[in-house]
Order: sequence, then structure tokens, then C-alpha cells
Amino acid sequence: MSFCAPRNKINMCSKCSKITPCEEMHSCPKSLHKHRTMCRRCSATSNQTNKCTDCGVSCRKQRCYPCFSKFNRGENSKCWRGGRSVNSNGYVAINLGTGKWGLEHRLVMEKQLGRSLFEYENVHHVNGDRSDNRLENLEIWSESQPPGQRAEDKVAYAVEILTLYRPELLK
Repeated sequence: MSFCAPRNKINMCSKCSKITPCEEMHSCPKSLHKHRTMCRRCSATSNQTNKCTDCGVSCRKQRCYPCFSKFNRGENSKCWRGGRSVNSNGYVAINLGTGKWGLEHRLVMEKQLGRSLFEYENVHHVNGDRSDNRLENLEIWSESQPPGQRAEDKVAYAVEILTLYRPELLK
């Protein structure tokens, strides 16, 4: 943040007391010196007061940006919520630890089945609450012909149709 006082004004550096034309004056962040004015040399050195606790490079904060970026990930982040997040559709997403996220209701059903879900299978929340991922609230729906029906309902419907039109196939 640097700006000059009004043109044609001569200022004195608040740090080294050097008298300098206004083009060479810079303002400190308000929180540090309550808007004192410093020359370029003093302004450049005043920002480099601390050393990074990890690598020792001069910086303005406890850690330099590269070290902060490495440290402030996952559980160390102030935004960490236990590896769970609710996406824009209302589903709970779980951090799988590989930089990928999985939907919790699908992971719960895959664990119960002992296999990955097929491409045409869909996990349905019985009570409609997308964040309620208890096993008793989840059921598999098949999206093959017609879409959005329970697999067991399709079987019962198929038996009913066969009973009406082709009973010999049920024997």
C-alpha cells in the first residue's frame, strides 16, 4: 500500500527523519503506525521484521507464504470440519485423503454391499433428507428401464407381468 501526500509537499520520514519529496514517501498499514509516513528505504525494511518459523526467511508474519500454504492444509486449516462437507445439492461429501471427495451415502452403501455401485445404480434416501446417511434410511434404486424405481419393486412388477401374460415362464 503506497500513496503520496499532496504534490509539491515535502515530508519527513517518521523512522529516519530524512526530509524527502512527496513522490518518495509511502504510508504504512494503519494498524502498524497509525498512518505515519516513511521514505522508500525505511518502508521497504519495515515490512521485513519477522523470520519464518519453518524455513527462516524474512517475512511479515509467523510463516512465509510457501510454508503457510503447506502447513494450512487438512486438519491444520482453520476451516477444517473433520473431512466432511455439504455440497450445493445437500449431499454430505467425505474427504478420501487423496485430494478426492466421495459422497457419504454412496460410500455407506458400497461398504454394506462389499462392492462398488454399478453405473446404473442409485442410492435413495427414504426420508428425503440427503444428510441422513444411516443405513436404514438408504436403499438402492436401479436407473435402468424405467428410471427411479427400487430393484425389489421391479422384480415384483416383473413377476406380476409374467403371471398375467406368460405364466409358463415362471415354472
